Amino acid sequence: MMKNIFLCLVLIFLYAISFGQVRTSPKIDWVKRDTIPYSYSYPNSWKLNRAKLMGTDFILYAPVEGVGSSDFRPNINLLVQDLTANPLSIKEYQKLSLDQIPQFLTHSQIILNEIKKGAHGEYIHMIYAGKLGMNPLKFEQYIYLHSQKAYVLTLTSTPQHFDLDKVQGEEILKRFTLK
Repeated sequence: MMKNIFLCLVLIFLYAISFGQVRTSPKIDWVKRDTIPYSYSYPNSWKLNRAKLMGTDFILYAPVEGVGSSDFRPNINLLVQDLTANPLSIKEYQKLSLDQIPQFLTHSQIILNEIKKGAHGEYIHMIYAGKLGMNPLKFEQYIYLHSQKAYVLTLTSTPQHFDLDKVQGEEILKRFTLK
């Protein structure tokens, strides 16, 4: 009897302390893609679309979260703009980008807009939100100017899931490299 009480107390103690344990995410397998001007990596659970939809070089779609999830899937896309005919400085491109946001989003809000220094020189880091049609969305962009081109890498999510999507999304954004 005493042995059973002791065993129950030990089990209760182990159960109670397990709530305080840090849970680690399963190991993520990354897929690496190389092109002539850039390379990028993404988790193998994301779906790559290289069909050049809407002028993009690629779109990465986050995995479907299960039955009953909305039709929207968080995604990352890369748009490459040729600036040969109209070269811009990074500050000029930053201003142009800011001016364009209210033209395609209603109720737009700029959350972050700064020029940072990275491994490939300066880049623009923006976070903004607004409605595209009736859909509220939130965006994070890294914009690089390199060899007369603008590389606009964008994470798109819904406002209610942005903080969660941003964890893996930013890791993908940071793994983008120019050659």
